[in-house]
Amino acid sequence: MASVIARRNSLLDKIDKATQRHNLHNPLIAQINEWEDMMIEKIKIVADNTRQQVSQLVNSKRTKLSDDFKRFSQELANLRETENFIEADLNQMKYKLNEFNHELKHITKPVLVELHTELSNQIVWNQLIYVEEKSNHTVTQQQLYQQVEEEQEPIVISAPKQPPKI
Repeated sequence: MASVIARRNSLLDKIDKATQRHNLHNPLIAQINEWEDMMIEKIKIVADNTRQQVSQLVNSKRTKLSDDFKRFSQELANLRETENFIEADLNQMKYKLNEFNHELKHITKPVLVELHTELSNQIVWNQLIYVEEKSNHTVTQQQLYQQVEEEQEPIVISAPKQPPKI
């Protein structure tokens, strides 16, 4: 019995040391951390791209109106400077001013933009990363019994005394 307890204590020490060593330096934990960082980075990139799309949608009409108005102002300045215009040119400029005024009223209203996240709700996160145990050794029950028999100390069993024959 003492030898079994001694072997048990020795094995416990080995288990504790192996567990501590594997927990501290497990390369799988490092791989999981790298995967997490990579996924977070990809999500940040998608979010940034989506923010840029929203900004473009919201500002595109304002930018176009501003650019068109600058060209109109340049054209008006050229006509004034050259004094080479007729009544039809003035009417066309008045018409353009009315168009700009009309567009200005529309762009001051909030732009309706809808964000679609339906597909992200369908992601099965547990299937993106998971672990499975793969055995790197196979020990049969017969091999374990054989090992026990090889290490076993001989057990002396005394035969029961026979009652005297009459």
